[in-house]
Amino acid sequence: MEGIASSSSGRQARKAVSSKVESWILRFDSYVSVYWLEITWFTAYLLSNILIFIAGAVAEIEENHEGLKHSLLPIARGFGYTLNLNCGLVLLPGCLFIASKLQFSRVGSWFPFDKVKFIHRILGTAVVIGTLGHGILQVVLFATKSHPWTSGINGTISVFATGFLLVLFLVGLALFAVNTVRSRLWSYEWFWYTHITSMVLFVTALILHGQHRGKFVTWIYLCPSLILYAVDLGLRFCFRQAASLACHEAHVR
Repeated sequence: MEGIASSSSGRQARKAVSSKVESWILRFDSYVSVYWLEITWFTAYLLSNILIFIAGAVAEIEENHEGLKHSLLPIARGFGYTLNLNCGLVLLPGCLFIASKLQFSRVGSWFPFDKVKFIHRILGTAVVIGTLGHGILQVVLFATKSHPWTSGINGTISVFATGFLLVLFLVGLALFAVNTVRSRLWSYEWFWYTHITSMVLFVTALILHGQHRGKFVTWIYLCPSLILYAVDLGLRFCFRQAASLACHEAHVR
């Protein structure tokens, strides 16, 4: 009787586990069927970051450094490459006018334009991670005298100054983007102005800091998105002026 009871309880346990697994599979299938577009783009984005991190690390490994520099500098360089990539992408979700027009076009069915604010937060978080990873490792290398900072405009001073300013402006960007802090500001306009000001200062410091062996490289990643963002701001201004003029004419009539 004990054997029959144990066999029955074993079957029930297996049936319960099988039922849970089937339930998880159904939930996963349902989730993928609803968010397949977002999952596809996020996977492509994640792979892009991994590949560019590896590219930066491998390029530094091939230099055959010694000691701590051989271990940490490739990782720092990898973080630097991902920082360049994400800084080049983070402005694109801010092109709200262009995104609103593309959302209802044929392109809209192939990209989640309705999630641009969430995408902006993800990219902003990746920028923070890249900055911290690159900065902390470079400070460790400098403090241990494993890697002197000599590639800046004015050597160590410019590298340290621009790096420090990068962190400072990034704190401003991240701090004012937190919901609890943003809600305490007087209005959305205050958040927008502080965010844009911090962004301009951050990008300026990043371009000055973003050198590799004496050559400016970061600006190459930033230029396309900066141009597109400037075009978007111009279009917003023009359409706002046109709408204001139309309202004024309607009021006069």
